[in-house]
Amino acid sequence: MFLKKNNKDSDESFLDSILISLNNSFELRTEKTKDEINHLINKLTEFLVGKPFSARGYYTIGLLFNFLGNFNDAVSDFLKVISIDSNFYDAYSKLGYAYEKIGNYKKALKFYFKAIKFKDYKNKSEVYNNIGEIYCNILKKYKKALKYHKKAIKIDPECSRCYFNAGITFFNQRNYKEAIKYFSIAIDKSIIDKDPKSYLFYFYRALSFEYLGNYKKSLKDFQKTIEIDPNFSEAYYEIGKLFCGFGQFSISIDFFTRAIKIDPNYIYAYVARINAYNEIGESEKAQKDKDIVKNLLLREFDPELTELLLEGKLITDQLNNYLR
Repeated sequence: MFLKKNNKDSDESFLDSILISLNNSFELRTEKTKDEINHLINKLTEFLVGKPFSARGYYTIGLLFNFLGNFNDAVSDFLKVISIDSNFYDAYSKLGYAYEKIGNYKKALKFYFKAIKFKDYKNKSEVYNNIGEIYCNILKKYKKALKYHKKAIKIDPECSRCYFNAGITFFNQRNYKEAIKYFSIAIDKSIIDKDPKSYLFYFYRALSFEYLGNYKKSLKDFQKTIEIDPNFSEAYYEIGKLFCGFGQFSISIDFFTRAIKIDPNYIYAYVARINAYNEIGESEKAQKDKDIVKNLLLREFDPELTELLLEGKLITDQLNNYLR
């Protein structure tokens, strides 16, 4: 899969071949691919012996570590890059990404902002989008988040993920009508750019419709979600909840069961199925689920909290806090 170095003097061609191969293989995250990349990292390390000032060499290794999810190692190599060449703007954005992945959001923002200061940097839309995500999902500064998402959209009006993240910001502010507007644009754009996360676009639009009381449209979008990703357990759970609301408990049980089959530790789905079983008089099945939930909860909570939940005395917000 990866091209090999044929001539020791063709350093740039060697690095180009690796970058091209990496781009072509980005979605192939199999164990074999990881083994090949680790082998390639070793080859690159050998390549860099005697070339301590090869910014592109360290940058390439950093990309490979990012690919593998070894973000601490990636940080180390990207820092070497900018120490060698302070104008290597791609390294700043990738460094920001690596810091974001290890949870150092302050440094992530620092290097993202440095990247977008470079006039010739071509991926500013992606960086603005990443900045917006941090302000929205981590810092909860929604006004700032929207500012950067809209900058991303202005630069790349065809970026489906940019519209989606703007929609998430409105969603988190409980502005569901505006969220639906942006999720809908994201869905339209994803038809063109084939975003692999498009199932989330439908999922969050479905939630928005649900919160606005439009259950018919909500159900349609949840169904589209599992059409795209049949293993997305949360969508089955949400469909089950809708059917509970319709009073169709037997159907809801089927969807809760599908969610549990995908994720056997899905506590919310078990609790919802317990309630549905009780509604149709299946007390023995409800008790079996209670026993399962109790065992799951005891791994995380003390016995008193477990009993409160099973007795229905913990409201959803409290449960969310405990499960975080």
